[in-house]
Amino acid sequence: MNNAKNNGAANSNSNNEGGRIIMADGTIRTMEAFAGTVKSAMEAVYGSGYSISIQPVTKNNGTHLTGLAIREKVINIAPTIYLESLFEEYQDGMTMEAVCKEIMRLYEQGKAVRGFDSRMVTDFNRAKERICFKLVNAERNRELLSGIPYIPYHDLAVVFYILVSRGHKDAGTILVRNSFMDAWGTDTQTIYPIAMENTQRIFRGRVQSMESVMVEMMEDMLDAGDSGEFYDMPAVTEDVFPMYVASNHDRLNGASVLLYPNLLRDFAECIGSDFYILPSSIHELIFLPDTEDMDVEYMKMMVQGINGSEVAEEEVLSDNVYFYSRAYDRVEIV
Repeated sequence: MNNAKNNGAANSNSNNEGGRIIMADGTIRTMEAFAGTVKSAMEAVYGSGYSISIQPVTKNNGTHLTGLAIREKVINIAPTIYLESLFEEYQDGMTMEAVCKEIMRLYEQGKAVRGFDSRMVTDFNRAKERICFKLVNAERNRELLSGIPYIPYHDLAVVFYILVSRGHKDAGTILVRNSFMDAWGTDTQTIYPIAMENTQRIFRGRVQSMESVMVEMMEDMLDAGDSGEFYDMPAVTEDVFPMYVASNHDRLNGASVLLYPNLLRDFAECIGSDFYILPSSIHELIFLPDTEDMDVEYMKMMVQGINGSEVAEEEVLSDNVYFYSRAYDRVEIV
């Protein structure tokens, strides 16, 4: 463990008095020092019954984050709390005591992992009802894909995860790795239909007009109802330049609806035309009905520009534009 005082943390210390964090604020200039100070504070708060660790984590698109894991020693799994955003808030004036209290809140919020059966990673029968899939960029995740099962899809990759917990617009997940597949004695062709069934059932798809999305942005998600389908279709709008947003009701890894059986076909029938697919992020797609004046090169530039300036690096899906053909019932890169 790095000593915080030797890494830019001047006049910082912590202890625990009656469950309250006592910490003098200092100037911490590096993530390494910040992480070390937070680790020391959490060790003081939680005591010897817990294991506190700092670990580098590689996320989607090769993004590297600093993870803090707080684990009860009698439990073999722990939620990971990423420290980058908290470090930014600290640099903007948030006190170290407030940082630690926020970490404690996030840890309590993530305790749903206590109900996770760790035998899922070795027993396929225990895992199969929680295996889902999502879409990621293949090239940006080349290193990650070398250690996990996946199915190529154009410039993307279908990857699998075990759903540990599900909250409002977030979820606790464990990425399925090659070692899991070895223990399960299975392959991607076996788990793909299982993951498809689970993903559609748990994360119901939805296509909405852009206008509808803006109206509902601050509202609660609508009840999915008792429909036998795994997605909802929009009412066709009369906009001069209609745009539709495709995702799931959680807006979490919603680009996966691209693979939901019949969703693209039914949407094309709904609007009465072929359409372009713009990858807004890993969480959602934009559908644009095909018209005579569509400028494909402009759409590509728009996607690339938004990815470069508006979308978080770890949430970028692709710089390409796709086209769905009703005649062939397939998606192609244009």
